[in-house]
Amino acid sequence: MPWRQCSLTTLLTCAAVLITWLTPADGVRSLQDEQLSADLADLRSKYSAAEIVRDTDHIRRDLSRVLHLAQLGELETEETTFYFMRMHDYDDNDKLDGLEMMQAFGHLMEHNNETADEKKLLGMVDSLLSVDVNLDGYVSYPEWISYVRSARNVPPGHPESPQTQLPKREDSKERYEAREATPHPHREQ
Repeated sequence: MPWRQCSLTTLLTCAAVLITWLTPADGVRSLQDEQLSADLADLRSKYSAAEIVRDTDHIRRDLSRVLHLAQLGELETEETTFYFMRMHDYDDNDKLDGLEMMQAFGHLMEHNNETADEKKLLGMVDSLLSVDVNLDGYVSYPEWISYVRSARNVPPGHPESPQTQLPKREDSKERYEAREATPHPHREQ
């Protein structure tokens, strides 16, 4: 075989030439390298500290607009809740987790010129998690709206009003267990 007759030096030289030939020269970049570079620049600009602060400020401004429109009666409770949740659903899973809720309530308290300490925020998150009917650790829009709609039958200011008190976590668990025990035509048995 002819390659066995080549010296190690010749083989290494050929390999070096081949590698050099396959590698773009300085200043010459492949289309793929340019795309990777553009992707990296995009990520760095989107997630720079300045951009994140700007985005948080943007959410605060939008939240103020939504709450103002709701106070004027231009937005119904369902639509206000939808925008409130959507603004704070950072992972786009259509649910709020505890951290997203803390951020959302912090923005809400800031809008109302209240001090948002951690203990108060955790209490608010725990209260909202009590409407987590399926006990997955998230609050979805349907869960939140279902609670709001069921609470509308109670006069405002009443001790059972949703603005006054959210159901206890145990109540949510009991409702979930009762729902699971009830046959449903669209659910596998």
